[in-house]
Amino acid sequence: MNKQVKTLAEYAKLTDEERETLRQEEANEFLEKARVRLKSDLEAQKPKPDEDASEDVNSNAAIDRRAGPFVVRDKAATTGRVRGYYKTTVVAASRTSSKPMTKTQLVAALAEEMETDVQKAASALNAIAAIVTQEIATGGAVTLPGIGKIYCRERPARMVRNPATGEQMKKDTDKVIKMTIAKALKDSING
Repeated sequence: MNKQVKTLAEYAKLTDEERETLRQEEANEFLEKARVRLKSDLEAQKPKPDEDASEDVNSNAAIDRRAGPFVVRDKAATTGRVRGYYKTTVVAASRTSSKPMTKTQLVAALAEEMETDVQKAASALNAIAAIVTQEIATGGAVTLPGIGKIYCRERPARMVRNPATGEQMKKDTDKVIKMTIAKALKDSING
């Protein structure tokens, strides 16, 4: 049924069967347009092995601007091909933006580093977070080699001031989470 309905009166004259056919045609047309739009968006986002990369003078790597500030495509590694594209590795030195790495980016980088799928990398990251949380909650400390030590510290009771009223009040003992950064990480940042 290729009948175009322009007014409500025309629509009211249609039978129930014609209305259902018209709705189905409109839905199919909308879905086809959405498929075409999605396909073109995916094609536009698909990374190409040699485009939009700036050459690094000191190494045989290229910074990939499309994938975020942490990703470097390694052109030298012949075993680094993943699904037709260059293997990516996380490099903190190429960080240029002020935005922190998201969990999705971290899971993707972890999956690449572990040479596994994203689901296994996500479950590994969630397991580490659960272990650290559990240990800190019980008052312990966790050392992440090369990153630092995360621990819980108890703050003593103290006098504090309410900024709105200026009134002095006593604050009870509480716990805070602290982190000491590893020397190796500090040295990698500073030089």
